[in-house]
Amino acid sequence: MKKAKNSLIRVQTPLFLASNSPRRQELLTTAQIPFRVILPKDPELESPKTLNRQHIDKHVTKVAKAKCLSALKTLKDQKKTSFLVLSADTIVYFDKKILGKPKNENDAKKTLSLLSGKYHEVKTAVCVTKSKNRKVKIKTIVVTTKVKFYKFPKNWIEYYVSTGEPLDKAGSYGAQSIGQVMIESIEGSYTNVIGLPISETCNLLGTFS
Repeated sequence: MKKAKNSLIRVQTPLFLASNSPRRQELLTTAQIPFRVILPKDPELESPKTLNRQHIDKHVTKVAKAKCLSALKTLKDQKKTSFLVLSADTIVYFDKKILGKPKNENDAKKTLSLLSGKYHEVKTAVCVTKSKNRKVKIKTIVVTTKVKFYKFPKNWIEYYVSTGEPLDKAGSYGAQSIGQVMIESIEGSYTNVIGLPISETCNLLGTFS
């Protein structure tokens, strides 16, 4: 477990992060929250290409919860008895479309051209599950951040895609690196755009202390 000398949030029960995302791990480490990584064995639920707004929160919560329950089962199989599991799922939503990771460079270019000069939403569902003495308690939240991109030229999109950064990012951009220069404004949590709304996540973990 990664150690933390001091933390605003006192997590007394061992915490397992059901994610291999280096960004989520870094955000928890920066917040001085000790954790171990446990990867869910079950395949991640796929997101539809289009979804009406009223169903978005329900969908992203379902995906995050499935990750949590998969990790919970693994830990129980390992005879763990008292622990917390944290999972999250982040999507980029624009014009009834869920913009996942691009299939290739051309797909990334299309997505960035679509978002150029416009607003989109980043939604993250965070799920925390506590298992103690065979009792399970689950809490979930959904955090929404509104992001507006500058209007940028075609040659800038081509350069950015050539760096390789967009190819493993939902929405085809990374707000924590080169992609941040595309962002004109953010309404809400910046760390949510990176992949984990850290303030809201810490508050959620605090309800389990």
